[in-house]
Parts: sequence; C-alpha cells; structure tokens
Amino acid sequence: NSAHPTSAAMPKIVIVGGGYSGITTAKGLAGKDRDVTLVSSTPYLEWGIAASYSLTHPEELHKAVAGKIDPPKGVNLVIGTAVSMTDTEVLLDNQQVLPYDALVIATGLNI
Repeated sequence: NSAHPTSAAMPKIVIVGGGYSGITTAKGLAGKDRDVTLVSSTPYLEWGIAASYSLTHPEELHKAVAGKIDPPKGVNLVIGTAVSMTDTEVLLDNQQVLPYDALVIATGLNI
C-alpha cells in the first residue's frame, strides 16, 4: 500500500500547492518525524482575489502578492509544477521526481 511507508525511514509527504491550504497543511505536519515537501509553482504567496481585481484596477496589482513563501521549519520548499503523478511519485515540469508515501493535493482555485 503506497499510503504507508515500507521502511523504517521517516514517511515522505508531498504537498502539491503552495497557497494557503498547502502552507497550512505543511505547518501542521512539520516537525513530527515526517519528511515534508511543499511544491509551489512560484516562490510567492499569491492572493487570487486581489489578482482578479487588479485586472480592472492595475494600480492595485501589488496587493496580489502577499509575500515570499517562508516554509515552516522542517519543510522542504520545491518550486515547480506537478505535471503527472503515480501511486508513489510526483513528476514536476523541471523533470524532478518526488517520491512519496502520502500525497496531499492542495492546489486550490486559480482565478
């Protein structure tokens, strides 16, 4: 069963999505004898509602970025986009392969 690690090593958890849900999930899992990796398409936390509003109010575009993602201690931040997944691995657009024992998909909504 791919949901359970088969070795004595720390279970690998990959979280796909660097938005509020992904970061909150990573924070909750960090530091609990788990190898946690957070995958985000950008190094910045974006606020989708502000981005949409800035389409008609370009002077407000600066509000669409809430800041640089600062992952919780014990969380590996990987910049990339998941392009495919198997029962045990996530493949990113940069050809990086992330093996996992548990996968969280927290991609949210892209406006």
